[in-house]
Amino acid sequence: MLVEFLKRKASAIGLFILFSLFVGGWFFFNDLDMNALGYPLVTTAIVGICLLIVSYRKTLSKHKQLTGLVDFVNVTDELPEASTIIEQDLTELIGRLDRVYQTTLTDFNDHTKATDDYYTMWVHQIKTPIAAMKLKLDKMDSEDAAALKSQLLRIEQYAEMVLIYRRLEFTETDYRFAEVELDDIVKEAVRKFRTEFINKHINLRYEIEPMTILTDEKWLTFVIEQLLSNSLKYTGKGYIRIYVDDLGRLSVEDSGIGIMEEDIPRIFEKGFTGRNGRMDKRASGIGLYLCKRICDNLSSEITVESKLGVGSTVRVSLNRPDRVYE
Repeated sequence: MLVEFLKRKASAIGLFILFSLFVGGWFFFNDLDMNALGYPLVTTAIVGICLLIVSYRKTLSKHKQLTGLVDFVNVTDELPEASTIIEQDLTELIGRLDRVYQTTLTDFNDHTKATDDYYTMWVHQIKTPIAAMKLKLDKMDSEDAAALKSQLLRIEQYAEMVLIYRRLEFTETDYRFAEVELDDIVKEAVRKFRTEFINKHINLRYEIEPMTILTDEKWLTFVIEQLLSNSLKYTGKGYIRIYVDDLGRLSVEDSGIGIMEEDIPRIFEKGFTGRNGRMDKRASGIGLYLCKRICDNLSSEITVESKLGVGSTVRVSLNRPDRVYE
């Protein structure tokens, strides 16, 4: 701060030095008494230094006030008092810009809320015809009906992803942690995809033992459903195994097409689809991104192990109320 201040005052300091040299040279070349020059020069220098000190302290005080306003939304009432016409102009300009910013921010928040309300309403409305179509298809016993039910499930899942995506954009999203039975959550998710398991002749290896965990049931359910959906999408034949590994992590293992090694570090990025996405043009690259966001908010870690042509295993760490975490 001091160096910057002296740089801004360099012209005044330089002018004083040049003036002193000029007067001293004039006295010297005209054989005048140099002692008569010393007193006024020293006095002027002392006064100048005092003025510089006072100016520096005022500048430092204003600097601290201004830097303290960085986190303020409305800064116009907190600005230091202007002492020059230029500072008054700048204060007025900042005030105008702040008013424009406040208006723009209000409009943006209103638009965002309206958009969120629309998507929320749309998701809830779309669920009504989906439920009606499900009831109709449940009465039909044919391969076509089973295939339509699978596709209908995808539609419902994609609609739910829209709502989840919107909710995750807001920091005030509620997470209600409670002790729940893992077995109940996983069974409900598996039941949702039972038609796809049957239609694709996928062998389900369910190995979940009774276990109490501390989590938000709604959000964890979405994660489990998304993992099952991915496994079913990329497993043409074979099995899907659901179990808790030796480290207490919920694991969803499949014998699907697997993931290329170079794609694994990026699969949780928003919009990234990798080789599987290029094969499946419908892939959005949003599902695992949402899972990662949710797991972070649940204080859970999600990891993927995979080998191309062999299969994949996704693991989600679980918060156990009977354990002590350091």
